[in-house]
Amino acid sequence: MTLNDSAYTYGTMNNVFISHSSTDNMFGEQLANRLKSLLGDDERVWYDNADLEPGDPFWETITGEIKTRSVFIVIVSPDSMDSKWVHDEVLFAIGERNNRNSPGKLIIPVIYAQCPMKWALDIDQGVSFLPPVAFDDAVERLYQRIVTYSPEPAPNAEAESVEQRLRRLGFTYHESKPSPHITPPFCEVPAGIFLMGSDVQLDPHSHADEWPATDVPTDKYAIATYPVTIAEYQLFLRAQGKTLPARHGGEDHPVTDISWYDAWRYAAWLSACSGSQWRLPTEAEWEKAARWDPRTNRSRAYPWGDAFDPRRCNTYESRVETTTVIGRYSDGKSSLGAYDMAGNVVEWTRSPFVRYPYSPDQGLETPQDDVIVVCRGGSWNTGGWEARCAYRSEAMASQTHAPYIGMRLVRGVE
Repeated sequence: MTLNDSAYTYGTMNNVFISHSSTDNMFGEQLANRLKSLLGDDERVWYDNADLEPGDPFWETITGEIKTRSVFIVIVSPDSMDSKWVHDEVLFAIGERNNRNSPGKLIIPVIYAQCPMKWALDIDQGVSFLPPVAFDDAVERLYQRIVTYSPEPAPNAEAESVEQRLRRLGFTYHESKPSPHITPPFCEVPAGIFLMGSDVQLDPHSHADEWPATDVPTDKYAIATYPVTIAEYQLFLRAQGKTLPARHGGEDHPVTDISWYDAWRYAAWLSACSGSQWRLPTEAEWEKAARWDPRTNRSRAYPWGDAFDPRRCNTYESRVETTTVIGRYSDGKSSLGAYDMAGNVVEWTRSPFVRYPYSPDQGLETPQDDVIVVCRGGSWNTGGWEARCAYRSEAMASQTHAPYIGMRLVRGVE
């Protein structure tokens, strides 16, 4: 695939800031000029040697440009490690990336020369220009990172509150006893048979844990349109006199770092508050809601179709590197209307991890000690092949420190 391939044109609205040491100026200018050419507009790449005029308020100009550009590139070399200006620019960019009131920022280390990394950046997420990597090949990888990044919309003074947004998405706030709670919108899934699992002849990415593909019946049920949010889970904790530890994202992001037992307890609490029987889905229920298309009566590889598309979900390829607000990827919802089934967070199910063929009665009716449980769906730190609807991951039920595991609930329908 070449740099001018049309597959990379969809993200070309991202603007770039390049941080560098003056000692690396020859390489920096070469890189900046190539990116300007590829992005089609010199204004899309900010490089201070070309753009900063004498007499400009230097730091105000620098920080202003970093704030307004969605991609921050730092050229890594021994000289940049020793540069106070580069150091300050990187720290400012990290602060902008972590600021929940900003739209987010992609930070890409460009490895120009070998040296220890001084900042809290993941060198594995960088792009190497070290020999024997050819300059053009490295630029191609860098360009792909830039154009496939999808920042969140920037907030503004008139932006709706989290409660307003959740209400608009269909969530219902209840102030009634025994405790204030929120009930989610849901998608109804009709009873019937669907094809579960993978056929190795049809899906080369499939794993032995997904074989064989089997026709599996389910009853009619309803599944939450979105994963459980921090806003919902906070009310559960407050009812117990507890507080929520630090989480990824705001209240309209999925809750993470919860154990399987936490998920069971939340479902039981919501059932008691709402009068409806909410629970974790079996893995068959989860998979059917994610991939089955009732119009064609077939199972898709991904919620939207059979080809992976990083624009439709929050996975490793999206380079968001944390959770995103629910409902962001409207083009990635399943045919039944469920969002984030292929990314954002992996979700607990009620099913123990056992070999296929799948048995409809293998879901756990009550929590058990030290059980290995099936988790479903891709997450922000897993690749596209793990976002396939048939992919099965596993986790110990007691696991809590996982910023990529959340949950989604189902309930019966009369």
